[in-house]
Amino acid sequence: MSQTAAPSSFPVNAIAIGQAHQLYCQLTGQSLRLAFDWERMWYQLLRLGYSLQDLRTVITYLQRMPCDLLPPASDCCLCSMPDSTAWAKASWEMVTGPVTSSGTL
Repeated sequence: MSQTAAPSSFPVNAIAIGQAHQLYCQLTGQSLRLAFDWERMWYQLLRLGYSLQDLRTVITYLQRMPCDLLPPASDCCLCSMPDSTAWAKASWEMVTGPVTSSGTL
């Protein structure tokens, strides 16, 4: 994973958020509207300093994991977005390690 930037020094804008969402949809084969909850999740992730390459690495890693090793969710793996950002945070931390910033997903 790339070194994360300090939350206050990492610029996050609508273009970066759109790119993260587009990449997620591309990698998972989903066509999801960029609703407020998704915007907020992408904003928080990018604000912590994670890059699109980090996102690609995590999604690819999680897609290769057996479903029984992933944190509990309403649906298996990344077939559909679970309702809880806690699931996303737990999945992300399985690959990257704990989020140590004051920001949360």
